[in-house]
Amino acid sequence: MRRYVLTGAPGCGKTTVAAALGQRGYVVVAEAATDVIAKQQARGVDEPREREDFLDQVVELQRQRQLEAGDNGTVRIFDRSPLCSLALARYLQRPVR
Repeated sequence: MRRYVLTGAPGCGKTTVAAALGQRGYVVVAEAATDVIAKQQARGVDEPREREDFLDQVVELQRQRQLEAGDNGTVRIFDRSPLCSLALARYLQRPVR
């Protein structure tokens, strides 16, 4: 089982590298938090990260994406990961379930 996590500071190119790897045929599991934020902002929520259910939404979307990627033994690339969600929970001082 080969899994790689792209992690780093905002704007350092993680998503760009993940997209390039995806174009080369690798299975890429997209980062979830940015999409949760965009979806909530489209609904008029100014600060989605401050909502009590924000972290739950991120974790659920990340989980869905991991399941959709399957587990056929190929290399999987994670644009961030559950580890990043754990770090986010600690940063937001939210309980980890």
